[in-house]
Amino acid sequence: MLHPTVLRESLYLADGLGARRMIALLLAGTAEAAYPRAPGIPLLRPSQLQSLSREHFETEGLDPVSKFMLTVDPHGKIIHCEALVPSRIKKIDEDTCDELLKIRAKPALDGSGRATYGVRSLSFINPDNGPFSPTVDLQLVVNKLPGTAQKYVVRRASIVVDEKGNALACESVLEGRSSNDPLDKALCKIATTTIKFKPAADFNNAPVLSVQAFAVEFTMADAPLIRKQSYPGKY
Repeated sequence: MLHPTVLRESLYLADGLGARRMIALLLAGTAEAAYPRAPGIPLLRPSQLQSLSREHFETEGLDPVSKFMLTVDPHGKIIHCEALVPSRIKKIDEDTCDELLKIRAKPALDGSGRATYGVRSLSFINPDNGPFSPTVDLQLVVNKLPGTAQKYVVRRASIVVDEKGNALACESVLEGRSSNDPLDKALCKIATTTIKFKPAADFNNAPVLSVQAFAVEFTMADAPLIRKQSYPGKY
């Protein structure tokens, strides 16, 4: 049984080495993709980075990763913020959500290119606090990686999720690649046949159809920091 809602792809990476600098990296949402398209979250302003960096990475007892799931309405307003992987200090998580709810996002687009509800997550990572897991929704161990000598490959997609958490459609995010590969197809097969997603909710907390960002890291058995979850199918 896979539990993709435990992990969500990372939008921001904080390097706590040296002077504890905050580095903001937008890992998804910038590449052009066919419809449907998950929402885009802009880079945080320097003032926001400074505030969140101070609370997240200068406080003792925090986990190396804190992860937040954001729901964006069709107008680009972030209406929900949930600490998917809490920092263990509730006040810091609440303050982080307060800042994130001020951000104006790029709304998700449905299969026809119309604005709709969307879900995207981000993580704050501090390597100084210890080892951390890959910041994707799911990591799967495979026997081989097609056409590459790397230890792992990340593939991303936009998933149309209905009000009950079922995946209705999957569109790969190619991120500069010209066409899909077998891993893209494997990701979409997993999303539409195996995964039960958490439905998005509107402002009144009623479940709604949404487009959700989803990322899978396909990794070899000898890659670092793996969770032993093998891909059950063929690609």
